[in-house]
Amino acid sequence: MRFINILVGIILPAAALTAWLWFGFQKTNQANLEEGLDQVTFDQYVLAWASHLGSGDKSHLPGGGVTTLADMFPEAPEGWTRRTVSRADGKALAVKGLDPRRQALLKDAAIKDSGEGIEQARAAWDTPDGVLVAELVRYPDTLFATPVGASVLDQNRAAFGLTGNQPLLNIAGLEIREAQLAPQIPARVLRAGIDGQVVLRVSAPKRMSDETLLSFFATLNVAAMNARLAAPITGMGEVKDGKKRLAVLVAGMSDAQRALLEEAGAGFSTDYARIAAAREALWAGLSEADLAAAEADLGAGAAPEEAVALRRGVGKNDPGRSSFRTGGKGSGLQDDCKKVGGRKTCGVAAPQAE
Repeated sequence: MRFINILVGIILPAAALTAWLWFGFQKTNQANLEEGLDQVTFDQYVLAWASHLGSGDKSHLPGGGVTTLADMFPEAPEGWTRRTVSRADGKALAVKGLDPRRQALLKDAAIKDSGEGIEQARAAWDTPDGVLVAELVRYPDTLFATPVGASVLDQNRAAFGLTGNQPLLNIAGLEIREAQLAPQIPARVLRAGIDGQVVLRVSAPKRMSDETLLSFFATLNVAAMNARLAAPITGMGEVKDGKKRLAVLVAGMSDAQRALLEEAGAGFSTDYARIAAAREALWAGLSEADLAAAEADLGAGAAPEEAVALRRGVGKNDPGRSSFRTGGKGSGLQDDCKKVGGRKTCGVAAPQAE
């Protein structure tokens, strides 16, 4: 009788739970295979299941319900080690003699932003090719409250836009672009942004291949980034190539993938136009007092904690005169300089943030 009680009360429920977990484990790996994700072991699945006991199921939410920027970073490939960003990482990205605008772009991912309401997550990965540094920044919703705030976001994009760049990767509809820097600069600078509010900045080793970058960013949680926007863009982060989430080198896209992205991009543009129209309608309904209060909330904006000084070429006795000597030769790195009255004069660079 005691054995029957044990059998009914303990053994059978335990066997049923094990069978149910095994079924869920098989279905999870099947889904991972279709999505191009890594397989998990049974003990990993059980631990993950146990850790979610008592918490709501968020798997149906955009990006799996992830809201913390640090959790949106890509998963580290085998052989990579994720760690916190150190001051040495920023110093290692400095290049002697490089013009300040490009210097700022190189170091930007390793420098903490400051400003009211700004969220930021930074991480570094030690890789076989060197150190990769990335940051995700979310600017506050107040930047969208007024035309002035929207203008600030446009200015934040200026520095990368003034430096030549081209598309490198597309991850589920998010275009990641690479700055075109001089060959002697030992780093690759990547940028991506959704509506200017959530921005990804990356400095990677020069010798890191396109394929390696693709395998890393393939797991970037774009849907979660989009969900953190003041006005999310429908479908962003959900573009699939067949059953798998799209992750492709732009230069190597097939005609079918290109058509898929063109169709998705048309939808993004339509949705963005709708969002922009809604903002303009909101602005039109605000009083002058409301506009003034919202603009005051912008404060100092998104100035980096480690400011990059820039000195311009001016008169000989002007204290702002550039101390960078060229010996009459161009540096090969500054494309914003010109001759004025027989002197080389370089204009003030745009802000470094996107």
